[in-house]
Amino acid sequence: MVKGSNIPDEFQYTFKRLINLLPYNQRNDRHAQKNVLLYLKLGGEKLARQYIEILKSDFRENKDRTET
Repeated sequence: MVKGSNIPDEFQYTFKRLINLLPYNQRNDRHAQKNVLLYLKLGGEKLARQYIEILKSDFRENKDRTET
């Protein structure tokens, strides 16, 4: 996980909530975590949630491809 000291105090709670929305296998992905934090800082929770939804849709598409 992104080190707690790198996350400003005002984003700690929201960041943890948003990370739990990621697909399970991406929750420990540092790249995804850094991007969630970046979008949270730049555009707020709404933009970070949009990024997470994109990750989820990509995850679903990749999962569907591997199952067929």
